[in-house]
Amino acid sequence: MHQPGVDISPFVERIVGYELRGHPPGFHAGLPSRHLTVVISLDEPVDMVAMPNPAHAPAALAALVGGLHAAPVKIRHHGTQVGMQLHVTPAGARALFGMPASALAWCVVPLEDVFAGSDALCDELRRATSWAVRCTLIEQAVGAAITANHRRRHGPDAHDPRPEVARALDRLIATNGEMTVAALAEDVGWSRRHLSACFTHELGITPKLFGRVLRFQRARRYVVDPGISLGEAAALAGYADQAHMTHEWREFSGSAPGAWLAAELTAEMAADLPDVQDTPVDAVA
Repeated sequence: MHQPGVDISPFVERIVGYELRGHPPGFHAGLPSRHLTVVISLDEPVDMVAMPNPAHAPAALAALVGGLHAAPVKIRHHGTQVGMQLHVTPAGARALFGMPASALAWCVVPLEDVFAGSDALCDELRRATSWAVRCTLIEQAVGAAITANHRRRHGPDAHDPRPEVARALDRLIATNGEMTVAALAEDVGWSRRHLSACFTHELGITPKLFGRVLRFQRARRYVVDPGISLGEAAALAGYADQAHMTHEWREFSGSAPGAWLAAELTAEMAADLPDVQDTPVDAVA
């Protein structure tokens, strides 16, 4: 895992290299998280057989962007996956792609559709011989995109997000989704309806749903820990009880927590596979 420099980290929180070999073929559930995700495969394309929006057709992409969503992406793997993954903040959608996160919500699109120079970057990453070099190449490309989009965003047609939305987002993240929409609205000085409308316009999901995703993401860190029971995981993550967590887990992953763990190859595999819209617990770089 690589932590980008201070000029980039508000937009790309982490750069992760992953290398998984020797596992039996199967399926993997890409889970919701608070990040948009860029995945660049250095091996076979990421084979997505079911999208978070069921109206969208399956696709196999060598480089992709997954937007915010609250449903799983079903990924078919062949036992070997090698690539790079970027954890892009909602603010990073404008900085890197020149569009609000809402434009990519519930979608998985080819990287080339939203990121200039993606083909050249992918070729360089595949030729590189170390994770450190790959991270440097990504930082350079991201920095160039941020500079270019900054100029465009400050042109005559620029539209940056409202500071109240940014504050509400920061408050939700800081409290792991525990702050209510009413409390958020009071904090920023808006009505609940106006906050929800502006938040959804920028991110593509409501503040209430984003808070639930944050809690689910927190729960996942406990669920994959073999030393923590599911009941304990539910309590630690802030659910009313295990049944409450199971209900949320079914919605966001497609199965109950125990069934999800059994379906994944191992806890390590569940942590490290490219998730399209998910944050690995561990990685090789």
